Amino acid sequence: MRDRVIDTSMYGPQNATKIAVAGSFPLEEAEQRAFFRLVREREQEIPDLRFVFAVPNGGGRSKAEAGALKAQGVRRGVPDVCFPFPRGGYAGWWGELKRQNGVPSDLSEEQAQWLLWLREQGHRAGWHKGGLAMFADLMEYLALPEARR
Repeated sequence: MRDRVIDTSMYGPQNATKIAVAGSFPLEEAEQRAFFRLVREREQEIPDLRFVFAVPNGGGRSKAEAGALKAQGVRRGVPDVCFPFPRGGYAGWWGELKRQNGVPSDLSEEQAQWLLWLREQGHRAGWHKGGLAMFADLMEYLALPEARR
């Protein structure tokens, strides 16, 4: 495997240690922070970005907290990020984030099923190798023609 150069400035100084500890690839958490930093930086230019949101369905939790979230309707496998508005014939955009060295087998069975279900319902839904790749896909989606309202 070739070494990769990572511009850590987009991850912020608080994440430099996590990036170093994770080896040559940032952790998913750092990637998602970087993705939302890019979203926030472009909101003035692209106001619809203010409607992009994260789905709080991952991460380590205590059994009590996991039970409480499940009771509140949180479901396993729902993609990490959503932009709920239609563009270019799609009903909405969903992104599942994996590390830059991610492979399809990194998707859980539930995640793969949700992506399939969302596509079957007309959404653009996919998994992305890192925050920059996910942001690029979202920008491509936002460039599609808006649906008539």
